Amino acid sequence: MFCVSAIGDEPLSYQWRFHGTNSDNVATNLVGETNACLTVSNVQSNNAGYYSVTVSNGFSSTALLTVTPVCVDISLYAGLTITGGMTGGVYGVQYVTNVDETAWTTLTLVTQKVSGVFVLDPQPANHPRRFYRVIAVP
Repeated sequence: MFCVSAIGDEPLSYQWRFHGTNSDNVATNLVGETNACLTVSNVQSNNAGYYSVTVSNGFSSTALLTVTPVCVDISLYAGLTITGGMTGGVYGVQYVTNVDETAWTTLTLVTQKVSGVFVLDPQPANHPRRFYRVIAVP
């Protein structure tokens, strides 16, 4: 909600305008927005930008409305730990999206450490499922 106060001979009339994301853009009058307060309901990203109000006595003020997303996207990722291999051995982590496939895609190559190696698949788990295998690389 944007509100302004103006001092001048009554009656004062107001016209709220939208400039887009640049205050120098030509303003578009917001139809029906002729009160001292402007309420922007159900704010979406296309509402972000500069708003101004013109009061009949010539007073003008510009305000910036910044829209910040209120939702947070949380994605799950598949990971696996390679243990029991030979220390210093190189292993390939491969995947397929269908267990019947024979053409495996290499996700990464890792070198086994004494305590194991953790591998994280950078594709979120909400994408097509993957089946993994680990192979020794000669």
